[in-house]
Amino acid sequence: MRQFYDLCPETAIRETRTIITFKQSLLPDDEYGFVDFYCDEPDCDCRRSTIQVRAKNQGLVATLSYGWESLEFYEKWYRAPSEEITGVTLAPTMPQSKYADKLLELFKETLLNDPEYASRFPRHYRQFKAAITAKSRATKPRSRRRTISR
Repeated sequence: MRQFYDLCPETAIRETRTIITFKQSLLPDDEYGFVDFYCDEPDCDCRRSTIQVRAKNQGLVATLSYGWESLEFYEKWYRAPSEEITGVTLAPTMPQSKYADKLLELFKETLLNDPEYASRFPRHYRQFKAAITAKSRATKPRSRRRTISR
């Protein structure tokens, strides 16, 4: 996984969502940024994102795993049925803060219910994959033909 910003900085700066909390009971007052990451394997078509939630004053507070395609897509892609692979969950292998569950709910109930925001993930994925493909083509060594003189 690689941060979207690494390959698409202009779009990332313009479209990274932040939420500022102030005097509410669920989360400490802070600015929370939702930073998306995508698979950087050129031949992979997993259609998933990892979203790190970074608080300005606390650092990394949650890591979410998000698959926007249907369960059928992921069953075919991974060749194993799993309902946890579609939708959004806390990333099971990543450390989470005590606020991770609340941030997951905030992401589900607020951010993903905004159609404009939700549509960014597939678009960012395609943009990121296009940049990865272009970069891998540019760095592949070209084969050289050798001619043998007689």
